[in-house]
Amino acid sequence: MRIAVFGAGAVGSHLALRLGFAGHDVAVVARGAQREAIARNGIVLHYGEERLRFAPRVSDTVTDLGTHDAVLVTLKAYAQPAAARSIAALLAPGAPAIFVQNGTPWWLPLSPSPAGPWPDLGFLDPEGELRWHIGSSAMGGVVTSANSLMAPGIIHADPPRPPRLVIGEIDGRASERVARLREVFIDTGIQSPQADDIVGEIWRKLVLNLSASSLALLTERHSSVVREDPAIGALSRALIAEICAIAASCGADLSDLPPRADALLAQAPDREPSLLQDRRAGRMLEVDSLFRAPLALARAREVHTPVFSVIAALAMALGDGRRG
Repeated sequence: MRIAVFGAGAVGSHLALRLGFAGHDVAVVARGAQREAIARNGIVLHYGEERLRFAPRVSDTVTDLGTHDAVLVTLKAYAQPAAARSIAALLAPGAPAIFVQNGTPWWLPLSPSPAGPWPDLGFLDPEGELRWHIGSSAMGGVVTSANSLMAPGIIHADPPRPPRLVIGEIDGRASERVARLREVFIDTGIQSPQADDIVGEIWRKLVLNLSASSLALLTERHSSVVREDPAIGALSRALIAEICAIAASCGADLSDLPPRADALLAQAPDREPSLLQDRRAGRMLEVDSLFRAPLALARAREVHTPVFSVIAALAMALGDGRRG
């Protein structure tokens, strides 16, 4: 299968390497030092004691790469609208663009949802580029993979375990292309369990991420702060309950999570989340998809979120200060 990975950060590079090792024709869209390093030395993955290397086709210009059977979009949410035309140019007829991101996806208003007021989420796709150029070719994706970029082209998996990639059609239907892609991923060693509700999977990851990473961002500590500091832990439990309530208003049943809050906090990793890493590096923060969109949904659907409202306001103040 011809597969393109648009965005060669730590997650995208790890997925590209796995697919390439399995014999698929993989292209990577990357820019700057990352593109130069991959073109020179390939992608290098530090995986426990192993050092794995794969040399994909790589370019910063999609016209050099041709069309593909699937495109994995691993860009940060804020970078996706500007790349919409380029993503579309990589798609063969009928091929999906799988948006693998954190937070609320731009396509959420296109998915089935209970009747209720929808807020204006236009800030996720300000000029409508994604809706226009990608539209129904979009597919949802949720990845779990603890990676960090050690240097351009060099990724460290910590802990060393295969990525987990859940995919699904945005309208919730079963499809042949989802089944085929899941087979491809599983054959490469990427875990890809069946998902009956990709929107629910996205909300589930959002709850698990924000219940620790948002508080780590604001306290400038590791995610484990939620299990080490009782007061921060109490805030985290409240976040879990409130974000689950927002999800429920959108049709996602996450009622199993609040009773398991203590167990979830106990699993918080002793490392900096990507949000805090981005802040320290002076990069833009994904505040629109992680905070602004869920908060807008809560207000439109009259979901009471006193703790999340404060946390979101503080995180957005930090993130908006990075714009421009």
